[in-house]
Amino acid sequence: MLIIDKVNVSYGPLQVLFDISLQVGEGEIVCLAGRNGAGKTTLCKAIMGLLPISSGDITLDGEMLGSLPAHVIPKKGIALVPQGRRLFSELTVGENLEIGLITQGEEASTLEWIFNLFPRLEERLEQVSSTLSGGEQQMLAMARALCLKPKVLLLDEPTEGLQPSMVELIRATTKQLVKEGVSILLVEQKFEAIIELSNRVVIIENGRNRLILDKPSLEEDPVILKQALGV
Repeated sequence: MLIIDKVNVSYGPLQVLFDISLQVGEGEIVCLAGRNGAGKTTLCKAIMGLLPISSGDITLDGEMLGSLPAHVIPKKGIALVPQGRRLFSELTVGENLEIGLITQGEEASTLEWIFNLFPRLEERLEQVSSTLSGGEQQMLAMARALCLKPKVLLLDEPTEGLQPSMVELIRATTKQLVKEGVSILLVEQKFEAIIELSNRVVIIENGRNRLILDKPSLEEDPVILKQALGV
């Protein structure tokens, strides 16, 4: 289980997260929702060690992660698919995957698993990643993160800017990953996706916890979520 407990984060003198708390249990999709600038991406960076936390705790299966350097966090079982994908654009699909595989040694079995999830990538191993479509680039960004065989996958707005067919593919893959044992913290702005995918929604506002809703509460009273998203 990933536990974020009263985490505070600052950019220099400016504090941006205030006592943020949430949990992602085994086999769950927990959605992190809120308006632009609420602090969702900042929290993902803090979990990955890319931003230092000034106080609070981040633990995975009981192990403290908050003080670890960023390059150690993926080895502990957390991977991030960042907003904007951040691929190595001049490298091929295969080379991007090779970079993802560096931290673990089961290359053949891992690639077989990934190609079962994203068969299109296997067909494009020699293609330069910058020439892929937006949807294919998102597949590659997810695949590269999955090369780490993470316990928890952080997805930061994975369907942003994609055509409907690719949106459906990414959502279906997200559901499949949970079936295969990967827990997911999903940063999402789309109301329909949150309702469809999440077991629980954590709404943050101005860097603070505002509300936590489980799936029955969401389905019973979706107006609360719409208001939080500005829909």
